Amino acid sequence: MAQTNWATLGCSVIGASHVKRGMENQDSIYFGGPPVFVAVADGHGGKKYVRSHIGSRLAVTAISNTLAQCLPLHSQMKDIDTNIRHIKSRFLLHWQNSVDENLSERPLSQEEQEVFKQTENLRQAFGTTFLCAVAYDDLILLLQHGDGDIIGLYEDQAIDLMDEDIRNFAGNTLSLGSLTDAGEIGHKVLTKKEIPSLITLSTDGIKNSYNDTVPQEIEQFYKIPRAIKEALDQGLEITADLQDMLTKITANGSGDDVTLGVLYSRL
Repeated sequence: MAQTNWATLGCSVIGASHVKRGMENQDSIYFGGPPVFVAVADGHGGKKYVRSHIGSRLAVTAISNTLAQCLPLHSQMKDIDTNIRHIKSRFLLHWQNSVDENLSERPLSQEEQEVFKQTENLRQAFGTTFLCAVAYDDLILLLQHGDGDIIGLYEDQAIDLMDEDIRNFAGNTLSLGSLTDAGEIGHKVLTKKEIPSLITLSTDGIKNSYNDTVPQEIEQFYKIPRAIKEALDQGLEITADLQDMLTKITANGSGDDVTLGVLYSRL
């Protein structure tokens, strides 16, 4: 049976620099259930990734379809690793099939084709990162491919929940567009005392808006989950405030699209 003590919220704001250039928002967010989940994706943008805004949207809908079709996870499941592999492989297949369908319905234009060599995988045009948190009865499943941040709040301490992937460096990130082995999608299972009261999933445009060489600045990034929790505990409707905060972050920081998803306990 799917967990009902969890809820979700979040929003996405187009980057200040993208507004100036007339670009579409490359980020996507989706939340739903059962099981209760929130997913965030960041299309790469740039000349080569001509349909990455579509790729990110297809990613967050692919995980929704996948979770609805797969068995619920629980901590005592003997074959839990097998079931997680099944979730990851079915998700990647859903995404790839959706991308191929988009290409079939609307083949790349002459202009779009000019950025690709004849032998290249056209799915790269839809390149995107992917983050997801799923709540089951007695565990949380985290999934990640590419950059971005998944932060957990334990009382007043906010910590990174996923280990840093050294393959994401110097502005380069892993991409669903070039992924062929679903096993390369990172995952983590949180049970019992490992489960935080609140989890945030954010595209890299948020953290990149803070100077990580200045402790006082990066500390502001880790204060975001605490501020959200305090507002929720007070029973406040925070969606409008969240959108205003993200608008200020992109305007004063990275200029990139910024998206924040939240999975939080009702208890």
